[in-house]
Amino acid sequence: MRRVAPALLALLGWGCEPLSQSPPVPPLYISAQLVVGDTLQYVFVDRPRDPSEPRGRGLTDAEVFVSSRDTTVRFSPQLLPVRVVDFSNFSDSTFGEDSVWFYVAKFSPKPLTRYQLTVVWRGDTARGWATTPDTFSFVLLRVNPDTSLSPVDTVRLPQDTGVLAVWEKVRGAVYYYTFVFNWEKRDSITYFNPPRYIFVPLPDTSLAEGVPENLRAFPPFLAYNAPAFEWKDGVYAVKVWALDEGRYTWGVLDRGNLENAEGFFGAISRFTVKVPVRFVR
Repeated sequence: MRRVAPALLALLGWGCEPLSQSPPVPPLYISAQLVVGDTLQYVFVDRPRDPSEPRGRGLTDAEVFVSSRDTTVRFSPQLLPVRVVDFSNFSDSTFGEDSVWFYVAKFSPKPLTRYQLTVVWRGDTARGWATTPDTFSFVLLRVNPDTSLSPVDTVRLPQDTGVLAVWEKVRGAVYYYTFVFNWEKRDSITYFNPPRYIFVPLPDTSLAEGVPENLRAFPPFLAYNAPAFEWKDGVYAVKVWALDEGRYTWGVLDRGNLENAEGFFGAISRFTVKVPVRFVR
């Protein structure tokens, strides 16, 4: 609560402590993530809401633009279905469908390009900046008994828990998100408690022993007993996101990067490898 000093002390400048004032609440909440190579981009715009309020469905009367040195793209509001997962009580999570207003534009962000987001709503203007990471790819490699590496066409578990996803350090990326899930069941992985996918955040360092400093690696099948593999045999996807500074600070540090708004404007580049997985007794 804000502390209010007695009027006399305030006028005279006396008192044991200075006046404590709550920081001003910005007029907008914005969630904006550019995805390199995707043809559709999405921006969510709402007003900040108190935790006691119902979740917002977004504003529809804002003006939203993303611009670079040589182009400006205007976004238009669209009501889109979303999957809602309520983990407020993790032992009894609820799942459902809802519709939310997003601002959508058809354009494909270029790698290693600086973009500006501008949102105007009822006389208020919010801005943010993001630089897209470079494109990249990765391969799945098996570490052989003689420490040599060989490509993987099928993962056999539990024998192949040491298989590594390996990629070169991505220019413009400061952090990585990695995901593993059953590709054939991808539309239903969040309908389970806990959800049937693996999510591992990775710092921008070489994590696996013996991997050169210019490479990044992680073992996607190490936790083969996790709920993500509950369906056993099937085609599984290993997905890696390369995050720019703005996406990292929001997702990992819970710190925004916008002028006159809560939320973030960030960018990612991503790549996916799909591979058959077989459980061998």
